[in-house]
Amino acid sequence: MRLGERGKICGSFLVLICVMSSVLSAQDQENTLSSTISASRISLHDRLVLTVTATGPSRFKEYYPRLFPTPEFSTIWAYTTVQLHSQNKNLQCTIVQTYQLIPLKTGTFTVGKTNWVRSFNEGNSVEVVDGPPLLKPDKLQTNHTFPGDDRYIFVTSSVNKKDPYVGEQVLFELTHFDNIYNTDTNYTAPPVAGFWSVEMPGVMEKSIRIKGEQCWFNVYRIALFPATSGDLVIGSANLTYSSVKGLITQWGQLISEPIVLHIRPLPENDRPSSFAGAVGKFSITASVQPTELDADNEVTVTVTLTGQGNLGLVSSLTEPDLSAFRTYGPHVSEDITKNGLTVGGTKTWNYSLVPPKEGSYTVGSFALSYFNPRDKCYHTVSTKPVTLTVSPGTAVKEHSVIPQDIQEDIAHIASDIRYIKPDKSVLENSGKNPRTFHFIFLLYIVPCAVFFISYGAKRRHDRIISDRSMQRKRTALKRATKRLDDASHLIGQNDMKGFYRTIHETITGYIEDIFTIDTVMTVPAELEDIIIRHGAAPELAERIRTIIEICDFNVFSSSFDNSVNPENVIRDTVQIISMLKNIH
Repeated sequence: MRLGERGKICGSFLVLICVMSSVLSAQDQENTLSSTISASRISLHDRLVLTVTATGPSRFKEYYPRLFPTPEFSTIWAYTTVQLHSQNKNLQCTIVQTYQLIPLKTGTFTVGKTNWVRSFNEGNSVEVVDGPPLLKPDKLQTNHTFPGDDRYIFVTSSVNKKDPYVGEQVLFELTHFDNIYNTDTNYTAPPVAGFWSVEMPGVMEKSIRIKGEQCWFNVYRIALFPATSGDLVIGSANLTYSSVKGLITQWGQLISEPIVLHIRPLPENDRPSSFAGAVGKFSITASVQPTELDADNEVTVTVTLTGQGNLGLVSSLTEPDLSAFRTYGPHVSEDITKNGLTVGGTKTWNYSLVPPKEGSYTVGSFALSYFNPRDKCYHTVSTKPVTLTVSPGTAVKEHSVIPQDIQEDIAHIASDIRYIKPDKSVLENSGKNPRTFHFIFLLYIVPCAVFFISYGAKRRHDRIISDRSMQRKRTALKRATKRLDDASHLIGQNDMKGFYRTIHETITGYIEDIFTIDTVMTVPAELEDIIIRHGAAPELAERIRTIIEICDFNVFSSSFDNSVNPENVIRDTVQIISMLKNIH
């Protein structure tokens, strides 16, 4: 009799396994995932187009295929479209993702490796070689359109001068136009090797009309100052964007054309010997305070250079002879301003001068020579000399000898301190004060008592938390079984939203209990990663994520998917809990 019962149990178990396998197989056959590439052999100068296509039940329309990382390529453009259609009286969805990739190195690589729901695609093999382009060359992506509508986004780049002098300001502008609502953009400035650069104020989210149609534009600006003559290149600026319209999602990277500047050297004729590279238009002033003082006192000299040009590259001035003073400094500071489209501001040199003795001193002229690109001439600006009147004063000179009577006073004070003795009677009377004794006792005892009380409270709190965690783990299976019974009753009551909500709580609640984590604010993808970190197999984690996503869809969607059998969902949940129990 016992053997017969065991045979029936084993037979039922085998039937259950066969049913579950057929259900999983049928669900896998519902989903198809594939990828194609535009060429299997390209060069480093080509661009590869990757297309990923996923087809399955409409309930998965919000879950896009996940592309595995391809560090050998850089993605510069992508868009996603979702189409709904009927197949065998069932509502299906087709998700198409298109990527444009730039190879970063040579070799044979796999691209397009993706997974979606329970489907997996191995990707495509592509060989990247060095040399000229093997495909039809494309222009840089300065313009993108959206499939199926008249939306567009594009960028233009320009400079106000292509043949500046060394040190002369050049203004670079990248202008971004689009007619798309709610577009997220991110701008990356171009590489500018060989320039001193200053980011300038731009124009953000202005509205204009082009050919009668409203669009928006942003302007990004950089002021550039070439450091050497010859041909210098302003690299490509990048603008990444993302936009969603209905079931169409597109993101991409717009790349501006590089700009070559022909930098002219500064003229040799009439160049002052003191010229040190300042280019623009400047003025200079000096302030000396005080002009009447005693010997060995300090004079502060402040020299201020003001103007427009490559102020950040001006490192020094032509200084007068300051050998008559003890000189400290200078301390240099600058305040760069960006008024309008021109870089300017002030640069300040602060000197501290100390005249060593009485007399009349002169602080000579500070000067700066600069080149003005407008009149193509060199100019020199300078400050006016300032005369100082120095009196003998009463300051104590360096290395002077302290008078003998002062030394004697100091010696007597030291002698008094050295032989001070405490008054025994005073000390005895103070020590016998009971209030003083109690106060000192409290200073020692109270901190110790507070420490031991806090330590005991912390130990008790940790023990309570540990006991609660153990209690949750012991009763996790019991609570999960109770929730599964409630879910079965909800099927009989035809409360399907309540059923899927209870299944969701069963799985997430069991995970919370056995792993002692909080899943309230966790999305399915994050929960999948957490389960893997706790030792679950990736296949089990993906299975959990899939069933949770199905539950979320049926709970929060305005429509209901009748293609899923609730009994199969319960069986899946039982298997998931059994597998998690083995891990725990």
